[in-house]
Amino acid sequence: MSKFGTKSLKSLKLVQNSLFLLAIFCLLKGQSVQSQTKTIQSLPNGLYNFCDLPEIAPREMFAMCFSFRKSGNHIVGIHYPDRSDFEDICIEGTVNNNTVTGFALESVDGRPVSEHMPKSEGATLVNWQDGRDNKGYLKVAKKRVVQKTPNEFTTGWVRFDRAVLKLENFHRWKYIGKVPTACSIKAIKNLDTK
Repeated sequence: MSKFGTKSLKSLKLVQNSLFLLAIFCLLKGQSVQSQTKTIQSLPNGLYNFCDLPEIAPREMFAMCFSFRKSGNHIVGIHYPDRSDFEDICIEGTVNNNTVTGFALESVDGRPVSEHMPKSEGATLVNWQDGRDNKGYLKVAKKRVVQKTPNEFTTGWVRFDRAVLKLENFHRWKYIGKVPTACSIKAIKNLDTK
């Protein structure tokens, strides 16, 4: 084989390897809301699940997700850390571009509901779960206890009259979790019985 043929073959393999790596990078990066649709608001009515990591992300990485029902600009859904059955919150409101604004309802276990997220009682928005949503996607304010049990250490319900969920750069996942019809105690409890 001539020198020219060997160099061409090496160059071709280098180009092929580069294209292969570029393809892998694109798959790992996934598609954000912007690359799939213009906005959450522009999605047709239906059930959806979006998370802050691509669905093909390594399993040791935890994603923050939002499974929701969209009807016009009205959104009802559950915001939760992927692979967690106990740390979720229902959000209901209107969507504008990639931001849902409305109220949130959360079930609280294991501590007095009056002590849950004390910084959220005022009008200033704070990260949900005292920083467990450390990326700041969901901010809540105006907390009030809407139901507590007699001993106050079992399930109680807290409503945040102000909630803002930012879904910018979230990725659409195929899996859709349970989605309530409304953010009410009755609707959420019905999910647990299905």
